[in-house]
Amino acid sequence: MLIETHIYERFAADLRADFGEDDQLVADMLEGETDFHEVAGVLLKAMFEADAQADANKALAQEYAARASVLSARSQHIKDKLASLMRATGLRKLPHALATVSVRAVAPSLIYDGEPSCLPEDLRREKIEADKTAIKKALEAGRTVPGARLSNGGETISIRRA
Repeated sequence: MLIETHIYERFAADLRADFGEDDQLVADMLEGETDFHEVAGVLLKAMFEADAQADANKALAQEYAARASVLSARSQHIKDKLASLMRATGLRKLPHALATVSVRAVAPSLIYDGEPSCLPEDLRREKIEADKTAIKKALEAGRTVPGARLSNGGETISIRRA
């Protein structure tokens, strides 16, 4: 069904110009002159179907993520087994038709469990980030903030299922 919203918008604007801002009257007249409720019904059904499909896909994605996690754990377990076997036999390198497996040294990595504020200044860094709440308050108070602006709030609709 081709929905030409500009026709409805123009018709509604004409009605408002003639009869004021009485939303109920405009809605009643739109319904009387057009198949607006039918169009709304088609749109609502399409939206509900899209929501249901999105929910189903999210559930499927969670299921696949769980399966991927299990398979990754299995792969790591197999890798650990192979490393254990190589250490037990003293092998450092195993050439094979599928792959060459090598045992190699890994550089030590830092483990730090302390409080960063206790470190000397030359051993820490501070992360600087924008305080968006404070920036919004400043803009609302009329202050100019370089690189910041308020968006046009816009409108949204609320849909409560029957």
